[in-house]
Amino acid sequence: MAHSQGSNIDTNEGSNDLTGPAATQQSTLELAGVEHTYTSHEKDGPPDVVFISSDEIRLYAHRAQLCEVSNNHFGSLLMPSMANPTPTTIALSEDVYTLSVIFHVIYNASFKPYTPTLEALSNAINALDKYGLRPCSHVSPGSPIFEEVVKFTSRAPLIIYTLGAEHDLFEIAQKASEHLLTYPVNTLSDDIVARVGSVYLQRLFDLHAARIYVLQRLVTQRPDEHKPNTHRGENGCESMQLAWSNATAILILDVNPEILSETIQKHFERFIATLPCAECRNCTESHVREILWKWSITPRSICRDTQDFYSVLSLTN
Repeated sequence: MAHSQGSNIDTNEGSNDLTGPAATQQSTLELAGVEHTYTSHEKDGPPDVVFISSDEIRLYAHRAQLCEVSNNHFGSLLMPSMANPTPTTIALSEDVYTLSVIFHVIYNASFKPYTPTLEALSNAINALDKYGLRPCSHVSPGSPIFEEVVKFTSRAPLIIYTLGAEHDLFEIAQKASEHLLTYPVNTLSDDIVARVGSVYLQRLFDLHAARIYVLQRLVTQRPDEHKPNTHRGENGCESMQLAWSNATAILILDVNPEILSETIQKHFERFIATLPCAECRNCTESHVREILWKWSITPRSICRDTQDFYSVLSLTN
């Protein structure tokens, strides 16, 4: 894996050369993820290519490994492998934090104990194509970088969704979309809309619209009526149906894609408590349980097929 000799981090900036013990310790703290040696790649021998980041830190890697993973010889910077190649030094435009993430991807290495920033992860993914690595092949579920990116879904869902959409990383966009249920999608900036693209923009709109539609359909279906009793005459349980309609109308006025099952339950519990008939209450409680069950299995994130949202309407508990 990418590393440097001695302290594993090097720079070539005259008086700012990181060669003393204090400098080595500081670099170790800041760039722990770059510090791994080539461990599982010892079969490749010592590193034979040196990269210099934009902030003038050296990183060492294996030409064979880079060319094996890259489909364009690492941005056409490396010639095909040859016997005993002369060590090569190449300056790159990315900073060391971005390059560290890229090399982790190339070596499929764990980031522990290194914790990359969202900026470094985003910059690295945006640079993968440049160096001949397809994001959809390397940023996939189970990969170390995928696990790092999804850690930010709750803190920066729109940034993660946009990143996933730009590179057609469906699983990443899907995880981020669950945290965008309360986001006013009609306020997205022109820049975000352009970067997300029509397909993923439509998926986000469908997520919001479909969940609202499903809930409206669920709650507008009235509870089944029971047989006449002392509280209910031959004309039906008008009070239950009227009360249900009123309760539904109030709920729909304030509905949103992220409304919780607990909120729905508490809303209808207040209505059920007003019913004078025990059998009406039982019928209504059973109906609410079915609504809550169907709502709990309604997708909370984007789907490839919008029919996945509506299939719950035909289910029976």
